[in-house]
Amino acid sequence: MRRFAVLLAGFALLVPLVAVPAGPASAATSSLTVTMIGRDGHTGSGDGTAIRLADGWHYGIRSGHTVRLPAGRYDLFTDVSTKGDRSDTLSARRITVSGATKLTIDARHGHRVQATLSPAAPNGYQHTFLMSLCDTGLILGSAGFYSVSDALYVVGSGLRSVEFAFASIWVPIDEPGAAFLATARYRGGVPSGVSRTFRQSALATIAIRARTGPQTGTVQLGLQGYSADECVEENLQLFATGRLPLAVSAHVSAGSWSVAEDGQDYLAGRARTYRSGHRYRLTLNRAAWGPGGDLPFTSAWDRRLQVNTARMFTDPELRASAGARITFTLSGAGRTILHKTGAGEGTMLDPVLPGAGWYTLVASATRRPDHTLPAGMLSTRSSLRLHLYASPASGYQVRGYLTRFSPHGLDAANRATAGSHTTVHLLPQRGKPTDGSVRQLSDSVHRVRAWASTDGGRTWHRLSVRHTASGWSAVVHNPQSGYVSLRSTVTDTHGSASTTQVIRAYAVR
Repeated sequence: MRRFAVLLAGFALLVPLVAVPAGPASAATSSLTVTMIGRDGHTGSGDGTAIRLADGWHYGIRSGHTVRLPAGRYDLFTDVSTKGDRSDTLSARRITVSGATKLTIDARHGHRVQATLSPAAPNGYQHTFLMSLCDTGLILGSAGFYSVSDALYVVGSGLRSVEFAFASIWVPIDEPGAAFLATARYRGGVPSGVSRTFRQSALATIAIRARTGPQTGTVQLGLQGYSADECVEENLQLFATGRLPLAVSAHVSAGSWSVAEDGQDYLAGRARTYRSGHRYRLTLNRAAWGPGGDLPFTSAWDRRLQVNTARMFTDPELRASAGARITFTLSGAGRTILHKTGAGEGTMLDPVLPGAGWYTLVASATRRPDHTLPAGMLSTRSSLRLHLYASPASGYQVRGYLTRFSPHGLDAANRATAGSHTTVHLLPQRGKPTDGSVRQLSDSVHRVRAWASTDGGRTWHRLSVRHTASGWSAVVHNPQSGYVSLRSTVTDTHGSASTTQVIRAYAVR
């Protein structure tokens, strides 16, 4: 079995290393030696997993090596690699180990897995498999064996507890182009003959455009699929590597997928459902990474304020947060109740409230203080100031709205034209509590104000805010060069006010 990353014109197939725990050494009274014969008739390389049926213990197997293990019945999954045709041959069989047990696995007994795409992939594409064998009949749950191959063969097996799944993947070798990933699953054993045709029209298309600015340089974009069937899920992965700005497109089996980006920060989005035959467009790294919309909440049982406003640099599409150092200050009742500096989402703050009343919470964040940020990086600092009413007598989310800035008309580098006007949509955010026991009180927006700065936040200029049926917006007159920072204050109908600020929200060229 070959577990590695294959880089193909920006796309990569990544297969996780499978942990193989060893069984109790004291019980290893027998041994197993497996000799694997390649498709060329010569002793080949290969490995596998022996799964003890009594308790689900895994034992790693390598061709020609003797492994000590307890006597008993096992399901043996093997992958024989043949260098000449770059093929892998999977097999599953049930064996009994007693004393010094030896057996031979011959890849020449395998039948080729045929997978075609209709219409066919363009010229210059490489076809690759991700594949897995799983045992679903174990007391402790299923166990799997996973690999990647250019040419795939399987030896038929009638074991009803064995499941065979694979992803058939077509990716461009040299020229940029879309990737295709389609999956198949066989339960109740491994069929001797496998031939599948995947229709392009049945796949979901996910087109991703990743801008530059909030992240820069070379990044890896990832698609991770999810399935109730673990054997299938292990094959649902596709990655593209390139320099921002970057555009990639993937045609994948319909279902649940999440998108991730690994650059200066690793951001992973939530899983979404993508339907067969539909096309979806996602834009990552839009301008103005700022606070994510979380609002603190009270817990009556310990009279504390749960401060969860640690997502200070969030991508609008992925809704995930970049790394930051954040300084929190909570004041009220004439004194400072809390002052602490922590690292992003790992910061847990729950100060005790002295009583019901008005409090001020300030969170000031610096992006990736442990790294030197590249020149031209956007969204380098952000802050949030909440003037809120809180009572420790009951558990509820405090009232208020945070602002998400959405500048329109920017290019792929999140730049506006020198001397132009940029319309910035001001989107009040009020996320629902993730804890079902926390109530969300009724509230609505009373007033929205906005400012812009062209000197990194040293001075601010008031903007005229327009309110229409579609929401709030403001127009920024851009300088001849440099960066524009944004600030907004939202006041609700109960007197709570929040000021959101993003330094270097977008650039001007």
